Amino acid sequence: MIGLAGLLSAFLGVLWRDTPKEAARLGLRIFLALTTAAVLAGWLMYPYPAR
Repeated sequence: MIGLAGLLSAFLGVLWRDTPKEAARLGLRIFLALTTAAVLAGWLMYPYPAR
């Protein structure tokens, strides 16, 4: 999941920004958002039992 978030954030950073510095900054922000959302979703689903 971390690898997928890294690849997706790198792709979107390069696609949406023109300069390498801006692309790296956006990629890092997207990566942090995706990993934070995944941890938060896991934390929220923890009390519910798996079937």
